[in-house]
Formats: sequence, C-alpha cells, structure tokens
Amino acid sequence: MHEHGVLIAGTGLLTSVGLCTASAAAALRCRVNRFERMDVAGPEHGGEHRVTTAPLPPELQDAHSEPAALLGRWMAEAAHAALAEAVRSALPGLASGRLTAADVPVLACLMEPTRPGRPADLERTLVHAFMQLHGAVASGSRAFAQGSVAPALALQHAQQLLYEQGAPAVLVTAVDSYLLPETLALLCEQRRCLGPGQPEGFVPGQAAAALLLMRGDFESDADAFPEQLYFAGTGLAQEAALLGNDVPHTGQALTQALRLACANGAQDIASTDLVLADLSGEAFYAEEHTLAHLRGFQSCMDAPALWLPAESLGHTGAASGLIAAAWLREAQRLRYAPGFNSLCQLAGDDGQRAAIAFTYL
Repeated sequence: MHEHGVLIAGTGLLTSVGLCTASAAAALRCRVNRFERMDVAGPEHGGEHRVTTAPLPPELQDAHSEPAALLGRWMAEAAHAALAEAVRSALPGLASGRLTAADVPVLACLMEPTRPGRPADLERTLVHAFMQLHGAVASGSRAFAQGSVAPALALQHAQQLLYEQGAPAVLVTAVDSYLLPETLALLCEQRRCLGPGQPEGFVPGQAAAALLLMRGDFESDADAFPEQLYFAGTGLAQEAALLGNDVPHTGQALTQALRLACANGAQDIASTDLVLADLSGEAFYAEEHTLAHLRGFQSCMDAPALWLPAESLGHTGAASGLIAAAWLREAQRLRYAPGFNSLCQLAGDDGQRAAIAFTYL
C-alpha cells in the first residue's frame, strides 16, 4: 500500500506482437517483433521509399474504415481489457458492480494536433467509440494531445482526480499510429524512417494501451494484494535543442525530468533499478539519453537496466508510456524485473521531456 501513490489496478494492450498484456509483455521480454517492409510514395518527389514498419495484426485492420474510427475502436478495446482485468482481480468496488464506466473519468493520450495526417475529428470519434463499448463517458474526462509525453501529463492529472476530487478510479488510455498515409509519407521525406540507406531511422508503429488507476491507500485484502505496482510521481522539462536546429545538445532537460520524477515520487535516483525509454533508433535521441544518464545516474554504483519497447513495437508515440507501465507491471508480477524502483523516460519532437517514477511494494 502506497500512501500517496496511484495503484495500477488493470492494464490493456493492443500491439503488433500481442493483443493482450500477457502476450505483448512476453514478446517484449523476448524482443520478438513483427516488422514488415513497406513501400511509401513520397508526397513531393513522386518517388517511393522502402521502410520498415510495425503495424497491428490484420484482424484489427479495416480498409473500409476511416483512420479516426479505427483509432477509436483500438483505444476503446484496450480500455475494455484494462477494466476487465481489474474486475477479474476482484478489486473493491469493481467485482461488486458498484463501479461502472459512468463513474470513471477517462484520460486519453493522443498524437499532437500538428502531426500531418492526424484525423481532424479524432477526439469526437474516440468519445463515440468509447460510448459504444462502455455505454457512457464520465464527467472529468479529457484528452491530452501532447504525443509522446502525454502519458506523464495524464498520470499527473489522474493523481489529482483521485486524491483531490474524489474520483473512485481513473482510466488512462492511449492510441497512436505512425502509419497514417500522410504521416508516413512526410517521415520518409524527412529521412526519419528505418530503411535502406537510413540505418539510424525509427520503425513507425501503432498501438493502443490503457491503465485503470486507483488510490494507493484503498482498503483491500492484504492476502489478495500482497504487492502491487504504483505510479509515484512525474517530472517535466523543456529542451531547447530540437531535431534539426542548431542549439547545442546537452541533455539537461531530460536530466531535470528524471530528477524531478524521483523527487516528486519520494525516490532516490541512485536507487533506480530499471529505466524504460521510448528510444526508437534515432541518433539524436540516443545521444541525449547518454548525456542525461551520465549526469543523472552518476551517483549510482551500477547503471540501471535499460528496456526499450520500440525494439519490438517500433515507435508508438502517445502509447509508449502506457505500454512501458503495462510491461513493467507484468514483469514485476512474474518476478523478472531487475528491481523495485523504475523510471520511464519520454521525449517529444517539440522539446518536451517527461519522466515517470514507479515503485513496486
């Protein structure tokens, strides 16, 4: 039990390597991937680019559906899986049926509004998809359209809803796809995708994820819940050095975010056992990671272990933080995580940097 932390009570994942948390986490542990080669037409020069991608399985695709409708369906299904897992775990208020979707605010983590190819009606379509599956959307629900760092902002807001506004639970969801045609075409033109002649690009992916959160001080049966994963705190910072500009790259913002997350979560950064990072293959972000960790973990006797979900899933943007949390929870449950204190680091192309502290008690 964590007095001020947030309990992760249920998880749901839809990924290219698994359509539930257990299967996706097993594939991530073994570094399994389902990468495919794809030819993409360039928007300006009329040529084609061959890139490596990580799409969701064919059974989740529908050539006749609009992109926004597909994204909405994926997010709603991931949320349904998280709720179902929590019910199976017999959490107080859920197994008895006292807690319904109408009681649980939904915080949706989405791609940035400025990303090319983003559906204009994405938020409205997501609400419609969620209502179709769950019947209602609770008051206090909102979207965080900040891309990769959105999960950190959503978890921070969830903590406020639980402890300051009395919400019985909060559902944090995420969906993202770098395989929307306009998005993929522009990334290819910018030579950011992994492919022939571009060994340092990233693999565009797509995924949906969800976490059901409850207060860390809830009353429960100690035998039923001997140990759990808790979200402890976040850290946010703004980096001046962006991909493509001339500002010197120092990694200061990511260092600051990691330190703030530990401070806000009442954790010593030197006790960090594991870092889950959204690194996806681009040299710019790998260099920043190295600089930040040299500063941030200089007091550690041993460097923390590093896990990279993108090795199996490609770059999943707004879903990456929740995927990391769901994998971490499964790893702790099955006792293969390297320790009890973990950090998740996230970076956006606009310079936003975020870190999330987790602890297993």
